[in-house]
Amino acid sequence: MDSTAQTLRPAPSTAGRPTGTASGPASGGVPETPAGPVRRDAAVRAAAAAVPALALLPAWYWSVAGDAPGGALHVLARLAAVTAAVLLPVQVVLLSRTPLLERPFGLHRMLRLARLAGTASLALALAHAALVLPANGDPLDLLSRTPGLLLTAAILAAAALLWAAGLRLLRAARRKPSRGRRGRLASLLPLYAFLGMVLVLPQQLLHDSASFVPSTAARAFWWTLWGVAAGAFLAWRVLLPFRRHRRHRLRVASVVAEGHGVLSVTMTGRKLDRLRVAPGQFLVWRFLHPGTWRHAMPCSLSAAPDGSGLRISVRTRDGDGAAASVRSLRPGTPVWFTGPYGRFTARVRTRPRVALIGAGIGVAPLRALAEGLDYRPGEAVLLHRHSGGKPLFRREFTALVRRRGLEVVRLPGHRRAPGSWLGDAPGDEELPEDDLAALRSLVPDIAGRDVYLCGPGEWTAAVLRTLGAAGVPPRQIHTEPFRL
Repeated sequence: MDSTAQTLRPAPSTAGRPTGTASGPASGGVPETPAGPVRRDAAVRAAAAAVPALALLPAWYWSVAGDAPGGALHVLARLAAVTAAVLLPVQVVLLSRTPLLERPFGLHRMLRLARLAGTASLALALAHAALVLPANGDPLDLLSRTPGLLLTAAILAAAALLWAAGLRLLRAARRKPSRGRRGRLASLLPLYAFLGMVLVLPQQLLHDSASFVPSTAARAFWWTLWGVAAGAFLAWRVLLPFRRHRRHRLRVASVVAEGHGVLSVTMTGRKLDRLRVAPGQFLVWRFLHPGTWRHAMPCSLSAAPDGSGLRISVRTRDGDGAAASVRSLRPGTPVWFTGPYGRFTARVRTRPRVALIGAGIGVAPLRALAEGLDYRPGEAVLLHRHSGGKPLFRREFTALVRRRGLEVVRLPGHRRAPGSWLGDAPGDEELPEDDLAALRSLVPDIAGRDVYLCGPGEWTAAVLRTLGAAGVPPRQIHTEPFRL
């Protein structure tokens, strides 16, 4: 089936480059040097990857150089134990969401790495327990001689199993798409890792295990590793959210129906100009209202921050208690938040020209980017897929066409064919039947642009296939998942 597009183009202008919004440098802008922030972030990621590897070297050395019993099985058991013990603080640091790592990695990548560390901790803890028993013969005799060693293995295994159980619960929740349930389960996973580290490492150090503390230097190493991880977790997951809540005093100012089951929530507070949040980022919100306080909702900003207020847009759905509860919000409701998070911002931008491609509620962060990014008229184009009728943020995008020089291409209707991401509704311009040819007709220079893409998972996958076929390098494609 043929499809068409409805295009809004800016009027010709000789004006200079717009300066964006009042949100300052954090809100966007063409990099001051080619790919400058991208290169700095790559350097931080490389350095962060080297830290665990460097930490393992002295840990391995002390585990085999101490006065513990010898033998191949003993050595392998000690190596497994200390490696699992190193991975626990690494996992906790990743889950602390410290900005030093979140900015170059992004929260979603940090969570994936934390889950990988948790899986490795489980495997190594079980391997340690499996190697200790045959290496020492009678388990009861081992228990009477070295209670600290078995206690360590048990606690490591228990903490890792708790983490694995949490992952199973999270996967089960994802099969039933409830944002509130996912938020509650995801908030428990860091607690599993933190408790595992708190239970395991101090008791091992206090028992003077030869595998862990054969010397004063080893004791200082382990206490420093534990202290840094515990301090990062408490600072960024507990103290900073509390401090920001006290400083900014966010309250719901208004709840506006946008159509298509979407509600926009505007919040105001104090000193919001000091909150470093960029267009395209998301925060995790809790509305402190009897029907909503239990639900932690990750939502992107749907308007560029201006220092006086923040706006998010939520699609309410049947069966999603978190989103549906937004309908009950009233002005004055206090708001608890953590963040901001995400790399769906100008930080990853490498080209002056950009293409924004979104569908459904995924157009919300693109709406903020269209306002906050720095570009000349004609340098930014929005491909907006919607099911028909009045598109989301129609008036606001039209205003950005006039004020900022944004080009908007509306692609209405349902998908025109299985595997396609284009619509089948009539419009102003007829498009080729092939998605790749259609994309090139809409944005001929797509391979030379940064592409910001946000929408439902299956639809996003179809767009990614087309972008790859169009020759857009992966480093120029930036996506943001809908969930943690």
